[in-house]
Amino acid sequence: VVNIGDEVRWVNHRSLPVRLELIGGERDMLSCERGFSNFLGMKRESATIDPNESAAACFNRVGVIKYNLRMDSALPGGRAITSGTVQVGDPTRR
Repeated sequence: VVNIGDEVRWVNHRSLPVRLELIGGERDMLSCERGFSNFLGMKRESATIDPNESAAACFNRVGVIKYNLRMDSALPGGRAITSGTVQVGDPTRR
């Protein structure tokens, strides 16, 4: 749970890159970001986080941000997906 404007940072402590994907068009909620834009500065809904690096985002309104982390794994199929959420603001105080 974070407040509007707080920075949320995802840090990759793994030895391989991790792909972070915001689900459901939340890029319009980004008020600041690091790692979620392309080389032209256009915002994206995903970020690739290299080992020992991070990506960060701030959100400009109350809501639930859903995301997936996609990473290589020793599991069958070679990939693991972990889901998470960030609650921005208190949804009872709109």
